[in-house]
Amino acid sequence: MAIEAIKEIKKVELQADEMIKKAHEQSKKIISDATIEADERYNSIIEEAKNVARGIISNAEEAGRKEAEVILSEGEKKCAEVSSLKGSKIDSAVNLVIERIVKTNGNS
Repeated sequence: MAIEAIKEIKKVELQADEMIKKAHEQSKKIISDATIEADERYNSIIEEAKNVARGIISNAEEAGRKEAEVILSEGEKKCAEVSSLKGSKIDSAVNLVIERIVKTNGNS
């Protein structure tokens, strides 16, 4: 009877060792799977953030282009107005500037 009890104890010990081994393997797999999933989520979040940033930059560039177009259009209008001035108006404007700068100083 004692021999049978010892055999039974050894059998149970082997089963316990096998259960411990399987538990270690399962824990390693769980950790590995969790690491892989975390990496995938991290990469997904980073990619999503990059896409949002690209959208913000694109919107800002478009707004800048529109603002620049307005400024350029106004500048072109003013250039056209100045270019369309007749010679006598340009001469009188030059004389006015010279008169105000040169004559008020006297030394210029």
